[in-house]
Amino acid sequence: MKSIDRQVGIRFRAIVAGVVIVAPIGAPFVTGLPTIALPGAGVMSFRYNESIQASGPFSASARSGLRPKTISGAQVQTLLSSLLFLNLTTVKPAVVSKADIALTDSIGMQIKAGERPKISELLALYNLRMKEKHYLAALSCVSFISFLHSANADEKLPPVVSDSDLQKTKLFAGRELLERAEIEAKSFEANSMLHLKLAKSLLQSSGDKKLIERVDSDIQKLEKSGLKPHGYAGFLMLGNIVDGTIQYSPASFCKTIKVGDRIVSVDGVSTIGLSSQRVRRLLDGVEPNVAKIKLERGKHHRSISFKRGEPLPASIPDGLTAQQYLQLASQLREVCRFEDGRLALAKAQRADANGPIADRAAKMLLARFPRIEPTKQAVTLYSSAYWLHQDKSDAAEKVLQRCIASWPEFELPYRQLASVYRSSGRIGEAKAILEKLLTVNSNYARGWSDLSQVKLQLADRAGALIDAKHAVELDPDDAVVNSWLSDLTKNESGKTEKLK
Repeated sequence: MKSIDRQVGIRFRAIVAGVVIVAPIGAPFVTGLPTIALPGAGVMSFRYNESIQASGPFSASARSGLRPKTISGAQVQTLLSSLLFLNLTTVKPAVVSKADIALTDSIGMQIKAGERPKISELLALYNLRMKEKHYLAALSCVSFISFLHSANADEKLPPVVSDSDLQKTKLFAGRELLERAEIEAKSFEANSMLHLKLAKSLLQSSGDKKLIERVDSDIQKLEKSGLKPHGYAGFLMLGNIVDGTIQYSPASFCKTIKVGDRIVSVDGVSTIGLSSQRVRRLLDGVEPNVAKIKLERGKHHRSISFKRGEPLPASIPDGLTAQQYLQLASQLREVCRFEDGRLALAKAQRADANGPIADRAAKMLLARFPRIEPTKQAVTLYSSAYWLHQDKSDAAEKVLQRCIASWPEFELPYRQLASVYRSSGRIGEAKAILEKLLTVNSNYARGWSDLSQVKLQLADRAGALIDAKHAVELDPDDAVVNSWLSDLTKNESGKTEKLK
């Protein structure tokens, strides 16, 4: 049932999105109810009959012993009115005027009372939004007005939005949606392709060839990129706050961006409201060029240039030095490409043949990589939990617990779950899960480093120092464990100086 509920939720949002954009674009109305575009699912029609028999997983054939459910025409109209009202409140700018709020609230009260919304108020809301240059939001008003006209065709209501006004609204809304989609494409928003195509459909009748060519060019670029960065930065993010860097990545050599900096915008695209994953992709960029970054550090604002690198190779190349293979393996591990990372380490060992780099590669394999190669499903589930935690979602804990239950030999979910516990002040639970991790793989250096941090929180300074040193012994090339030991020893030496 949970999967069905999720599908229904997704379908519900898809219907809502389809009503806003498609209904006023000359979509046909079939005996009282509009044809609605479902993104990714073609077009479906609701036909106004005395009753509509439910089908699919809730039909009589699917659920024996139950009679077919029926939905009256009035109920369908109420449902669609509710969906269209939802668009009035969701397809709007971040800052809304008091007049917009008052009109929207009035329309909502009418629907709640089971009344037909007043077209005069919808028209007033449309005119207000056009005046305030919120064109997509105005288009949602036209959708609602068109529906009321169609659903009450027998009353012969006079048209309230002229064809010329509708054309103007579609043109302005198309431009607004195009600008939004272009920003979304830069930050790899999943809906950017859909929004570009919807923008094109709105602009199609405008006769503006340059605008249509611009949309077509954007669509071609997005189809080519596949919504994947084709540059590489290597920043680790908590929202739009820099949380660290991937060792050996371009970010790790950057001296102008520091941990704790707030990334305000990248190449003119604001990071406000973006998830950690999208900010990271935005920093990686669509190509390996120079990024223009605005950041905050305390009360200071800075504008800097950052040179992106080439993305990590899809397969392990030949002809690199042992050190290059070692650095490549380290970076591949950070993006959960464990199998490729192992291949790079094997090439590093062959290239150095019993030398010091071969020794470091052997230690990295034991101390930083999973002891047993995880399945793709395990990595996918872990990755989803990682991004949930980066965005401070409560769902991360349950996903990680499920991952551990399904793949108890996979080390990374244990460490991430400990981080979840620590962020909510559950230090004892964090210590217990890290100790469990180290029974799964006692060579896992970052597990010892994290346990050291937990012990320090529990005032066990001696135990913290022992575990931190052990982590570095296991993986002397890991910047993460070395950084923690350095911080810990500085902290200890500072306390010693104060005692003197």
